Amino acid sequence: MLIKYDLLHTIRIIKIPFSRIKYINVMWMIMVFFLKPTKLYKYSVRNCLPSENMKDEYKDDLFDLYQPVVKSNFTIEKIDRILYAKGHIGPIDYNQAILCNFAVTDENRRAIFITADWSILSIYLREKVDVIYVNWVYIDNNERVHSLNPLSEFASWAGETNQKIKTLTVYMKNNSRLHHTPTGSGIMSILALLMVSKTLTVYGWNHHQTKKMSSMGSIEFVLNAFFYLRDYQTKDCVEYSLTHLFYAYYFSKIQNLTIYGNLNYFENKKLYRLFTNRIQTIFLNNCD
Repeated sequence: MLIKYDLLHTIRIIKIPFSRIKYINVMWMIMVFFLKPTKLYKYSVRNCLPSENMKDEYKDDLFDLYQPVVKSNFTIEKIDRILYAKGHIGPIDYNQAILCNFAVTDENRRAIFITADWSILSIYLREKVDVIYVNWVYIDNNERVHSLNPLSEFASWAGETNQKIKTLTVYMKNNSRLHHTPTGSGIMSILALLMVSKTLTVYGWNHHQTKKMSSMGSIEFVLNAFFYLRDYQTKDCVEYSLTHLFYAYYFSKIQNLTIYGNLNYFENKKLYRLFTNRIQTIFLNNCD
C-alpha cells in the first residue's frame, strides 16, 4: 500500500532546506514509479505532472495523440533543417544551423536562434540576432485554450517592445491544465521545426545526460532519470526528465526526424520493456 500523500505535506512544514526535502521527495517518487506510476502526480510536490482527469488517452503515434498544428507569423520554406541543442559537442556550420538556447558569440551570431523561454528571448532581442520564438498552446477536451508561454505577456514581463518577433505557434489537443508544464525549449523547438521542415536532424538533445541512456543498466538509468544534483534553481528536474523521456520515445518513431542525443533508453531492449509503459502511464490513460 502506498503511503498517503499527506506525509509529504508533513515533511514540507518541517524546517528542512527545500533542496533536501526535494531529494527526499524524489526517493518517494522512485518507489511510486515502480509500484503505481499512474499515481506519480500525487507525489510531485512541484505539482507539474497531470492527474488522471488531465491525462489524454493513449495513442501509439504522437500526431494521432496530440494532433499538433503549427502556424507562423512569417514566411518559412519547407526544407531540410538541422537543429543543435546545447548538449552538442563538435563543429557547427553556422550558415545553416538553428541553435536552441545557445549563448550568442561573435562566431555564431550569423546563425538562426530558437527558444521558448522569455528570458532567453529577451537576450536574443538585445543581441539583435535572427530568432524564432516557439509558443505552445493546449486545447483541452472542453475546447478551453491554455497557452504555456504566451508571447502576448512577454512585453509586460520584459518591458515594452516594438519589435515584431518571428513566432511558430504549436496548437495541440492536450487535456492538461497545469499552471507549469515541464517541457522546455528543446521539445517545443523540435516539434515546431519538424512541422515546417521536410526533414529535421537534431544534434545534442541530451537534457543533462552525459552518456547514452541505452548504455546504462537499470539502476543507473533510474538514478540518472530521477536525480540531477545541479537542480538548484527550478527544483523540478524530475518532471522535466520524465517529460523528455516521454517525448524522446515518441520522437524516435517519426520517420522524417533524426535525433543524435543521449535520451535513447528505448534502444536498450531491457530498459524499453521495464520503463516505457511506466513513463507513458504518467502522462496518458489506458496504456496497457
